[in-house]
Amino acid sequence: MPKKWFNIISRFLMGGTLVSFLIWVFMAQDNGTIYYEGNESVIHTFLILFILAVIAGSIGLNTMDDKSETISKKKVFSGIAIAVVFLLWRLSVTF
Repeated sequence: MPKKWFNIISRFLMGGTLVSFLIWVFMAQDNGTIYYEGNESVIHTFLILFILAVIAGSIGLNTMDDKSETISKKKVFSGIAIAVVFLLWRLSVTF
């Protein structure tokens, strides 16, 4: 995939996910509290979108120093590995 298109798609994914999540949080809160009951599907959807955004961001960061116009499989796999390590680290800190 060309870098230009991947950057456009990943920025749209990251920005769209963040903006739509903030709008949903503003609309769903009740006195500063968001209840899990009744919002499970929305929360799970945003969790999946945030994970995809982290993967896209790590692939994009991994390909910044590359001079070619396309993204190689090696860069994609190493970007996914970076995202997995980051998510595992984040989970280990949380629990």
